Amino acid sequence: MQIPLFLLHTVLIPGAHLPLKVFETRYLDMVSQCLKNNTPFGVCLIRSGQEVGSAGEPWPVGTLATIEQWDMPKPGVLHIEVVGTERFSIVDQDKHGELITATVEIWPADPELEIPARYAGLVEFLRAVLKDREDVDEANLENAGWVSWRLAALLPVSNEIRQQWLMLRDPVMRLGEILEELTRLADERR
Repeated sequence: MQIPLFLLHTVLIPGAHLPLKVFETRYLDMVSQCLKNNTPFGVCLIRSGQEVGSAGEPWPVGTLATIEQWDMPKPGVLHIEVVGTERFSIVDQDKHGELITATVEIWPADPELEIPARYAGLVEFLRAVLKDREDVDEANLENAGWVSWRLAALLPVSNEIRQQWLMLRDPVMRLGEILEELTRLADERR
């Protein structure tokens, strides 16, 4: 699959929403094409370089982004909201001016695995955080992949840590990494 890449200093987690302000010509053109053709684009964390100006170097794993809403408050500026869908690996990439396109391999969705008892505290933590949300299906709180992605999106961690979680294919292993990081964060606050 060939897709354009939007390089950012953020990691898009599958299932998470991300608002973006688009003003660079390369990305305005890209978003216009994606809207016109109803196609996704890839969001990748920048490994080196900047968001604005010449294209940076992406991490090798990113997330497909589907545009859910858009608005043009003034000429030359688009506000879009995207949702992360599948993860992908970059197989090959090309530069077209300042826009990077990539041939990507789409990863399968996380397997639906039950959450081991040792991670029950993570489920209770997430349940407490989401308690006022009406759109949370209780059954999702039994799915290791869903819980790990929600926690990965919510926790105040560095982009590098979030990227490492994105690159893990096993949702139970991801829960283990998240628990380690939460424990480390709690220890720092003592």
